[in-house]
Amino acid sequence: MSKILRASAVVVAAAFAVPLWAVPSASAAEVSEVAANGAYFYSAGIAKPDPVPAPPPNVTGDNADGVSPGNLAVASQGGAQEDKVSFLGFDLLEVPLDATITKAVVTVPLVPASPPSDITTPNAAPELVRACKAGDSGFLGEDGTSLALAPARLCDEFSSKPATLSADGKAYLFDVSELAATWLTANDGLALTVAAEATQPFQVVFAPFSQARLALTYSGGTSLLPELPSTPLDTGSSGEVPIAGGFDTGGSLPSFDTGGFGGGSVESPVVDTVLPAPAPVAQTAPEPTVAGAQVTPVGLVREAPLAPSTSFWAGLLALVGIAGLLSLILGDPRVAAPGSAASQSRLSKALAGRQTPRAAGGPGLAARPLTV
Repeated sequence: MSKILRASAVVVAAAFAVPLWAVPSASAAEVSEVAANGAYFYSAGIAKPDPVPAPPPNVTGDNADGVSPGNLAVASQGGAQEDKVSFLGFDLLEVPLDATITKAVVTVPLVPASPPSDITTPNAAPELVRACKAGDSGFLGEDGTSLALAPARLCDEFSSKPATLSADGKAYLFDVSELAATWLTANDGLALTVAAEATQPFQVVFAPFSQARLALTYSGGTSLLPELPSTPLDTGSSGEVPIAGGFDTGGSLPSFDTGGFGGGSVESPVVDTVLPAPAPVAQTAPEPTVAGAQVTPVGLVREAPLAPSTSFWAGLLALVGIAGLLSLILGDPRVAAPGSAASQSRLSKALAGRQTPRAAGGPGLAARPLTV
């Protein structure tokens, strides 16, 4: 009974653990990025036409606008009327494209007032500056260019709350979480401009865009960059990767005398004699077979063997046997040759015996007397 209870407890625990295994972790990740681009536009800046032989001098880059070259600024001519506007852009290279941005705060350092180079009015306050969505016309490091050439400030689509002062009082903070959530699909940056709460002229000067930072928190997402293998490549004992078809030094190189040119010796390289592997031979497709005819593939044709077969040896032995039998028959003494004395009949022998004496004595008729 105890074994059954233990098994049931294990099954129940596994069933409760399955949902925990199936749900991925939703831990948040934090990154901090430096601004990748920035720009500063001024209402009294010089509108530079496109076709010019040389860029005209920008008088607002010195002391006329109270902003040192490279710095950013936000200023109002009175109320919410803009006089100076700045822009910032962040790449978000460390954030996966399918992530969800939950928090984004931009920190822009302040420049201490040092007239006439940098002028921050005493009435400037963080609540007079806000961050808005930038238009899609783009910006690229403009410094004191005419405000008419600046990208649009789409504050009706997104406008942050007025800025807050950092704990050390050296930077402005802007919460742009809602705007940054759209940057993974369309990232046009943000604009630093005059807040709607401004009622009188003011100016605040910021450090160059390269010092602005974005603290961003996101959740989920998978990195698109593949991880490189941690195992180092095996380069051999020498620590060098061999190159196919290169020169094999083979350790120390032999040297030969230069024959008086400089009185030294020159090392001669040793050419690697290792031949490359032969290229694979392309296999041809088999020829089609015609109906009613048997075609033997070329690859299956076999050559006749050079060694005699069994039937050849059997035929040769039969010929030798016949030749031996004929020789025995022709060499037998009992077999008389045609035309010899042994082969004549008795009648032939008797006739031959009677004709012999007559032939010796002449004709028989001449020897007998004639009787009347």
